[in-house]
Amino acid sequence: MSKRRTREPKEENVTLGPVTRDGELVFGVAHIFASFNDTCIHVTDSSGSETMVRITEQLWVLDSVPGKVIQDNTDGEVEKVLQTLQSLPSTIPSRKWLVDHMLKLGFSKSLSEWIGSNLKKSGEQETWAFNLDGAVQMFNSYREMDYWPLLDHTPKGMEIDIVRAEKSDRWNQDVIRQLEHLSAKGVNKNEGKVSVHVLPNAGHWVHVDNPKGLLDIIAPKVASIG
Repeated sequence: MSKRRTREPKEENVTLGPVTRDGELVFGVAHIFASFNDTCIHVTDSSGSETMVRITEQLWVLDSVPGKVIQDNTDGEVEKVLQTLQSLPSTIPSRKWLVDHMLKLGFSKSLSEWIGSNLKKSGEQETWAFNLDGAVQMFNSYREMDYWPLLDHTPKGMEIDIVRAEKSDRWNQDVIRQLEHLSAKGVNKNEGKVSVHVLPNAGHWVHVDNPKGLLDIIAPKVASIG
């Protein structure tokens, strides 16, 4: 049996959100790895689901509602995190100080430590390694977008995989039923496919709450490409 030839992975940065002051890229730049004959696998979440730069074979959406988010819902987990970060000084005494502060406010240890990992040294103190204002802008933009038409008519050759966190506060029953209906649709040779996965024991921060479970969902599908 002849060994299949594969191309070396190409890596590029693709901006998923607006460019902010002085040309600084906001938090939400995605890493795109193109391999397997230029197949593009695009993973995004609610901080960065802005645009698709080209047709992809697989599009992974991590715990992000495809329709518009109700604007008066300000008590969600993501909203609380962003509001908390905006209330902090621009420089942080230390990572430990930040983690302890988040814990006192009731956030989980794993989430607090992950947020702390987004700091970088700035003299004797710490500052954010990403553009916080840009992250807020991107989240607000995500809330205003409606991707149901894309799910209703997925482009031919594309599979959209939506991961819904079991304990996430972002999903209502109408949205869940609509996604289940799309996922159960028969194969149409002229359109792509929508698949829905439920990640157990996880809130919105899927990569923090259950990274192994997330990998178990994504890895087999990514490995099957080619």
